[in-house]
Amino acid sequence: MEIKKTFFSIIFDVRKRKKKMLRKITIENPKDKAINVLQKIVTRRQELGLSQTDLAIQLNMTTSGYFKIEKGDSKLDLLRLFAIAECLDIEVKSLF
Repeated sequence: MEIKKTFFSIIFDVRKRKKKMLRKITIENPKDKAINVLQKIVTRRQELGLSQTDLAIQLNMTTSGYFKIEKGDSKLDLLRLFAIAECLDIEVKSLF
């Protein structure tokens, strides 16, 4: 015997499926991941014996601008991240 679906039961089924599809898979908080990347940059810079001013000059930035990046006050875009990795002589993927 076939059960006839009503309009509301169809909507309920669709919402139920969408809810399952919309579940987010979060492995790690993005903010924590960003802090880890910045810590690796600072560690590598210190290993090379570079000051923040030295690296800022290589990146053609102001010292305060670079300081804000290391502190996490300024967002780090991909182009700047690649430039920092090049100055620190490391691959970008090693920062993650």
